[in-house]
Amino acid sequence: MVNGNKSSILENKEQLLIKKKRTKARKRMMACIIILVSVLVTLCLKLTIFNVTSLQIIGNKNVTKEEIIASSHIAVGSNIFTIKTKNAINNILKNPYIVNVKVKRKLPNKIKVEISERKATFYTNFNKEFYIIDNEGRILEKTSEIKNNNLIEVKDLDISKSKVGELITFENEDRINLLNELCDEIYNYNEKEERKITSIELSNFIDIKLYCSSDLYIKIGTQEDINNKLMKALNILKSDQLKGMKGYVDVSFNGNPVIYKK
Repeated sequence: MVNGNKSSILENKEQLLIKKKRTKARKRMMACIIILVSVLVTLCLKLTIFNVTSLQIIGNKNVTKEEIIASSHIAVGSNIFTIKTKNAINNILKNPYIVNVKVKRKLPNKIKVEISERKATFYTNFNKEFYIIDNEGRILEKTSEIKNNNLIEVKDLDISKSKVGELITFENEDRINLLNELCDEIYNYNEKEERKITSIELSNFIDIKLYCSSDLYIKIGTQEDINNKLMKALNILKSDQLKGMKGYVDVSFNGNPVIYKK
C-alpha cells in the first residue's frame, strides 16, 4: 500500500514537470513570435522598398490622372503600409464626376486606383456659364467652354436652385426622369450617327424641340408618348430624306411624321 502511494506521488510530480516544461516552451514560442512580428513590422515600415513609387489610375475619362492623385493625398515616397485607403477614397469621391473608387496596394511599392465616372450627357448655359450634367441630372462641372461635341445643349433649363455636385431640382420629379431619358437616348445616337442633335428646347415641357442645326429641327410637342415620338425622330434623322434640308419635322401627333420644308 505504501509503495502504491509513492508511485502515484512520483507520477504526479512527473506530470507537473511536463506541464511546466510545456508552459515554458509555449511562452518561449510566443516571445519568439512577438519578436519576429515586431521585426517584420519595423522592416516593413523602414525599408525603402515599401515606399510608393507610382500610382496607377484606371477608368478615368473626364478627370485627369493628376487631379485624382492630388485629391487622394497619396504621396510618392510614402510608406505603402501607412497609407489610409479609406481616406483616399473619400477624398477622391468629392469630385462630382466620380461615382465609385477602389484603392488597392500592389506590393511592394505600387498603388492601384480604379475609378468609375458618372456619364456626362448634356449641358446648359446659365448666367453666361456652361454647366455639364450627367444622365441622372447631377451637375458635374461649371466651365467656360464645352469640349465634348457629343454633349447636348438643353435650353430653358433653370438650375438657379442647384449647385455643382447636386441633382437638379424640379417641382415635378417626373420631368428630370424625362430629361434624363431624352438626353441618354440622344447621346447614344450622337455617338454613332453623322447627323447630330445639338440641342433640346424644353419650353416648360409643352413644346419640346430637337435641333440638328440652325436650319433644321424636330417638333416633339408635349411629353406625352415621348418615347414613341423620339424613336420616330431618330429614325427620320438616320434617313437621307433630310439631307441638306431647311425646315422642321413634326412628330408631335399620332400618325406619320410631317416634313415642312422652307
